[in-house]
Amino acid sequence: MRKIKKILAATMALTMLVSATGITACDFGGSRELTAIVIANGSYDASYTLNETVSFADIVITAKYNDASTEGIDFSKVKVFLNGEDITANLNKITESVGTKEVVIKYEGKEAKLTIVVSSDVGGGGDVTEPVIVSGFEAPSAYTTHLSKKAAAGKTAYTKEKGTQKNAYETEFAKGDDMFMAGDDNNFKFLPTLRFLNADDQPETATKFPSTTTVSLHNGTEYGALESRAKEGAEGIVEYFADDTVYLTADTENNTYDFADAAIGKQFKLAVLPAGNFQYTGTKSVDCEVKVVDGFNVYTAKQLGVIDNDYVDVNQDPNSLAPRDGAWDDIKVAEGLVGVNPTAVIFQNDITMTKDDIPAAMQYTLTDKEVVYYEDADAQTKENPIAGSNTFLYDYLNSSKVMHNSNTILYRSIAEGESFAIYGNYFNLDLSKVPLVASFGTDEGNTFEDGYGSDTSNASFLVVDGVGTDETPTAGGNFAIKNLDVKGNANIEQHVYVTKSGDKKAVYAGGLIFVKTGGLYTNIENVLARTFFIPLMPHGKGEVATYRNVKVYDSYQDAAFIWGKNTIAFENCNFERAGGPLMIAQDIDPEEPTLNNFPTITADENSNFVNMVTGQEFWFNLFGAQSQIASIRALDQLFAYMEIPKAVTSEDKMNMVLLSMPIGSDLSIIGQYQAQISFTYTKGDKAYALDRVNNRANWMTELPDTVGEKVHDTLAIFKSQYSRDGMVFNAGDAMGYMTSDTSASLGYITAQGAASLTPQEQLAYAQGFAASEYLSINFGGFGLFLEFFTTQPQA
Repeated sequence: MRKIKKILAATMALTMLVSATGITACDFGGSRELTAIVIANGSYDASYTLNETVSFADIVITAKYNDASTEGIDFSKVKVFLNGEDITANLNKITESVGTKEVVIKYEGKEAKLTIVVSSDVGGGGDVTEPVIVSGFEAPSAYTTHLSKKAAAGKTAYTKEKGTQKNAYETEFAKGDDMFMAGDDNNFKFLPTLRFLNADDQPETATKFPSTTTVSLHNGTEYGALESRAKEGAEGIVEYFADDTVYLTADTENNTYDFADAAIGKQFKLAVLPAGNFQYTGTKSVDCEVKVVDGFNVYTAKQLGVIDNDYVDVNQDPNSLAPRDGAWDDIKVAEGLVGVNPTAVIFQNDITMTKDDIPAAMQYTLTDKEVVYYEDADAQTKENPIAGSNTFLYDYLNSSKVMHNSNTILYRSIAEGESFAIYGNYFNLDLSKVPLVASFGTDEGNTFEDGYGSDTSNASFLVVDGVGTDETPTAGGNFAIKNLDVKGNANIEQHVYVTKSGDKKAVYAGGLIFVKTGGLYTNIENVLARTFFIPLMPHGKGEVATYRNVKVYDSYQDAAFIWGKNTIAFENCNFERAGGPLMIAQDIDPEEPTLNNFPTITADENSNFVNMVTGQEFWFNLFGAQSQIASIRALDQLFAYMEIPKAVTSEDKMNMVLLSMPIGSDLSIIGQYQAQISFTYTKGDKAYALDRVNNRANWMTELPDTVGEKVHDTLAIFKSQYSRDGMVFNAGDAMGYMTSDTSASLGYITAQGAASLTPQEQLAYAQGFAASEYLSINFGGFGLFLEFFTTQPQA
C-alpha cells in the first residue's frame, strides 16, 4: 500500500519560527508555567502497516505557557507511552499489532495524544492492485471450540474408578444438543482465520479483511438463501431480507453481523468467502450455523458488567438501602455499555476474569504486606512460591462497611414476569485469577491477621434475586444458565498459606460462590463447575430450582448449599469431592418448626453423588462435629455385631452425600432437634430419604411412647425412655437407634414397638440393611445421608 504523509508545511514553518525567534506575547508579571503541549496535525504518519518501522523524525511539538508564549520542543526531550508503557526507546511497539492505537506524548507533566492506525496491508485499499495469495481459510478458533465441545459431550461413560476415563468424563459436558447462539442487541462477530503471504512471502494472519457472505434462513426443514442489497448511504454494509423483512445487516469490512428483532428465534447459516484483492483458489466457504436469541454478545470479562443492573434487594423498599454506588459505572462507560440492560448474555468465546475486570470498590489492598502461597510440600521451607497477593475481595463479614453487596461481583434483580439467561455456548469462564477473599480486620482491610480470618469467608461471583417469597414463590421471575464451563478460585488441594510467624495453614476460605439465587424459577442446565468455595447456593426466598445435567467437582466447602424454603430437583447430576459434606440443607428458622420454612430436595436415579471424607476435614473441625463422626463410625461395629454385611466407612472414609442442619455456627446447634428437611434420592426401584419434616408441633418435647410413630413415615422416633444422646437411623425398612455408648446400644435396635429383637428378627433386619445402598441418620440438630458399603460377600 502506498502511504501518503500529510505534513502541514505552513504549520511546521510557523512553529519553527516561533521556537527560533522566541516570539512571545506581552510581558508577564507572574511566574512562567507550562500549561499544555500541542502536536501539529499532519507532522507525523497517522497510518502504518503491521511491523513497519515507526519514525517521529518530523513531528512538531509546541509548548504553551501561561504568559501566552510558545516554544518548540525537541523530540529527544519527550517520553512516548502506549497503553501505559514507556516505549520511547522502541517506537516499533506501536506496529507490533494491528488496530487503532492511542499514543501519549509527555513533557514536564503535560501530555498530548495522537491516534495511529495500524493495518495488515491486505485490505485491498489504497494503490494496491496486486492479488494477495491466500494460504489458508478456516473457521475461527472460537467456533471450532464450540463444535468440538459439542461433539465430545456425553461420550465418556461415568465410573467411580479413578483413571483416564473418569478424568475425561469430568471435562465433558453432559449434553451437546444445542446449536450456536448469537444475540441481537449488539454486533455478532464471525471472523474466519485467513492466512496469506505478505510482500516478503512470509505467512501472516489477517485481523480483518473484506468478505462476502451468503445468508440462508432455515424454514423448519431446510435452508433458503436470503436476498441481499447494499444499504443506502452506508459503504460496505449489506442488508439481508425476505419479503421486505430485513433479518440482519453485515459489515463486509469488519466481519460483523447485526441481527434485527425479526431474527429472534430463527436459525441462519452464514457462508463467508474472502473478497477484495485476495486470491483464494478454494471454493469452500467458512460456514456458521447460528440461532438468534434476544440478548447481548459477550467477548470480554468487562462486558459481563451488563449483567449487573445495580439494584438493591427487590423485596424491600428501593429507597430503604443504598444501591451499589454505581460500582460498574466506570467500566461500563469505558466499554460503551451505559444504558445496556439485556435480558440475556451470550458467550462468544472463552473468557478469563482478573482483578482488572472487577470494579475497584469491590477490592482492597493491604498497604504493607503481601500474602504468599506455596504448594504444600514447600510451605514450611517457603520455597517455590506459587502466588503472592496483597489485593483481596471483601467478604460478607466486612462488605457492609464498604457498600451494599460489595462482596458480590455481579448482582442481578429480576422483577415479576421478567427473565434473564446466561448462554455459555459451551465456552469457559475462568475465575481462577480473581482475587481471594479474606477478613483482615475492621479498618478497611489494612490490619493483617494471621490465620486468614474466618473459615467461612466468601464472596459471590453472581447473585440473582427475584420477588418470590416463602408465601408467594410463584411471583418470582425466571433465571437460567446453560452450556457453560466455569472454574473458580478456591482449589481445595492447591494453596497453603504461610503466616508471618512461619506457621503453615490451609487457605480455609477465600473463594467465590459461583451463583446464589432466590425468589425465582431457576434452571441451571448442562453446566460444569469446579474449584469454587460453593458453586450452587439457592437461598431462602421461595426458590424453585432445577439443576439438570450439572457436574460439580472439587468444591472448597460444598457442591450445593441449600438455605431456607426452596424446592430443589437434581436430574442427571454428578457432584464429587468437597471439603465438607457434598451438600448442606439448612432450616433457617428452627425455633419455629411448624413454619414449613425448610428445603425440599429430590434427586433422580441418574444422579451420582460421591464425596469420600474422613470427617476430620476443616469443615467438621470448624463445627466441632468430631464426636458425632465417631458415633457414626461406631455403626460399623454395631453392624458387625448384628452380622450385617454393611459399613458406613470404606478405606477409613465415608461418602457423605448430604447434611441437614439448623442455622448456626457453634456447638449449640448440635443439641437442637427442630431443624427440618426433606431429601429423597431415587435409585432404581427404591427411594431413599433423609426426612426430618415434623408431623406435629410438639414432637420435640413430647416424644411418642411407642416406637411405631414416625416422622412422615420415614424415620422411627426412638422411645422416650431412651437417652437423647444418640441417633436414629434407617435403611429402607430397617430402622434403629444407638446411644453414644456403642456397647450399651447393641440391644436397642427397635422395631414395631419391640424394645429388643429375637434372633429371627435380627436376621430379618440384617437382610433389610444388606439390601440397602444408602443410610440416613438423625442425631441432635444434624441429619446425615450416607452411602452404604459392603464389607463381605452375601450368602
